Amino acid sequence: MSTIGREIRKTRIDKRLLQKTLAERLGVPQQYISRVESDKVDLRLSTLQRIADELGVDVCTLLRDVGKET
Repeated sequence: MSTIGREIRKTRIDKRLLQKTLAERLGVPQQYISRVESDKVDLRLSTLQRIADELGVDVCTLLRDVGKET
């Protein structure tokens, strides 16, 4: 089943961004991005929006496949 963390990771990789680069752009530690992608963080909508903005997508794109079987 797809999760928000998996979708963020997939999108980040598609955009050829390292976790470290995304973290620097967001002003957070790289470990935070790792935890987000591992679904170990409950994201606030504002944080999800910031991540989506940095990835150049809208929030709906990240949520589109969440919950679907992979």
